[in-house]
Amino acid sequence: MNLAGLWNNWTNKQTGEILKTFSIVTVKANPFMADIHNNPRLNESRMPLILSDDNADLWIHTSSNSKDMDRIKSLIKSSQTNLIAHTVHPLRGKHSFENSPKASEVFLYNDLNSLF
Repeated sequence: MNLAGLWNNWTNKQTGEILKTFSIVTVKANPFMADIHNNPRLNESRMPLILSDDNADLWIHTSSNSKDMDRIKSLIKSSQTNLIAHTVHPLRGKHSFENSPKASEVFLYNDLNSLF
């Protein structure tokens, strides 16, 4: 899966340390993701910008000319993807599996089973 991102080097003015930073680009969530990626503090649900292989190449190998920028802007929209979803084990707390393969296995929560 290709996610659109932005990166930059940032210099801490107090220490002179150069930090390599990045952000994942998000867009308005499609109907599938709107139920999953929701935040009550936001006006709308968001999701990562998912790019096809061809569009990922365009995203990475673009220049700053206006034609390329227009093509990049045309990619910034929610997409209908063939994703599937399932709940997983808690990632924090005393019953978590932390960052292990077991944490990604299907785990059914009684109060959420109707969503999946």
